[in-house]
Order: sequence, then structure tokens, then C-alpha cells
Amino acid sequence: MPFGGTVPFAGVEPIREFQPANANYKRPKEFDWRKKGVISHVKNQLRCGACWAFATAAVVESQHAIRNGTLFTLSEQQMIDCDQSNDGCEGGNRPNAFRYVRDNGLLQEKAYPYRGGDGNCELSPGPVDPSHRVFVDEKGPVSFGMNVTKGMFHYVGGIFSPTVDDCALHSMGRHALEVVGFGEDAKGGGTPFWILKNSWGSSWGINGGYVHVRRGVDACGLSQEVHTALITRY
Repeated sequence: MPFGGTVPFAGVEPIREFQPANANYKRPKEFDWRKKGVISHVKNQLRCGACWAFATAAVVESQHAIRNGTLFTLSEQQMIDCDQSNDGCEGGNRPNAFRYVRDNGLLQEKAYPYRGGDGNCELSPGPVDPSHRVFVDEKGPVSFGMNVTKGMFHYVGGIFSPTVDDCALHSMGRHALEVVGFGEDAKGGGTPFWILKNSWGSSWGINGGYVHVRRGVDACGLSQEVHTALITRY
């Protein structure tokens, strides 16, 4: 399962709609965290089914940058090798991954680089330089999970909007991505969409590894598995 690697999690709560604290708040038509400089480069999970680790690291990277003003590139390989609550390249879920990072911290990628496969945990016991590790709790920017259809592999632009039947009958498995923003298609009658950062490398999709997915229709279960993180210390 090289494209994905997300497995179901029994502890998912029903989706709740959150309203802004300011009743006069006017939601913008578009917003993009990339313009704020808090999104790392698009990565490539290669033949390892660890989208769960990539989506988790992406959210933690972004939240750390928003809170502390420094964008670190964090280690997916550490989670693949050391998170015993998930199954490395065979799949995993983000709630377990966020708990692992909360309890153990996460090294920068340069300290624990990606190899594209399962390996032995290489964390040394003892204190770690705090500049190399961040800690999380369980609120903040979000990652989405969705069913992958064959059409997504060939996505080259526009708004990806699979049909209900396509998602139900031709799903190839679950996949996790980071939400970096949203917008409306000016050329398509104002169709709303999410901007999602994928982990299939910078040659896939648009703008170096991104996809626009139809918003407001729960495309392929997009809104059924939403997980997040909040940096509290580092």
C-alpha cells in the first residue's frame, strides 16, 4: 500500500461544527497557510505506506511554526521505527501518532532522516537537544483522511471531486493529508475546495505536490477522520 497507509481508529468522535468566538466574524472566501511561511516542502513517502506519519509530522511542523516562528522539518522515520502503537510502513492512524509525539517528542528530519522503509528504533536514551525535538498536545491545525480512487493518481489540476459511487466501489484504501487552506474556483462558478498537501512527491498534482478537493460534500469520507495537534512546549 505505497500510496497511503491509514487504518481505522475506533476512538474517532462525531464531527462537530465549531463557530467563531466573534459573532461578527466574516469567514474569508480563501485562506492559504503557505503564504504565511508555515508549511514545509512536499515530501515523498515512496513505497512505504506511512501517510499517517507524514500527515502527523506536517501538522506538527505547521503548528510549531505558527506558535514559535520557526519552521522545522520533522522526522517521519522516527515514528515509523519507534511508534509501537502503529505498524510503520504497513499502516497506522494519526490519533496514535499524535499521542506518540506528545509523549516522546519528535526529532528534526536531519537528525533522523527518512529511509522509505521500516527499521529499528534508533533513539538514544537520555536527554535530547530541545532544538531537535518538539512536543504536542491534541488540538490545532488539522489533517484529513480520505478514500483514494484511481482518479487521484492522475490528478493534474482543477477540483478533484469523485462521485459517491467511485468512492464506495473503487476505493483503493485510506490516505492522510494535511489541510493548508481553502478557496473557491473563480472559473467554476465559485465551487469551494480544500487545499491539501500530499506526500507523493513534488512532481504529482499541482503547485509541487498539492491537490484541490471539493469542499462541502464529504468527498470520499474527507470529513470523517479529522485529527489535529497543538504545540504546548518544546
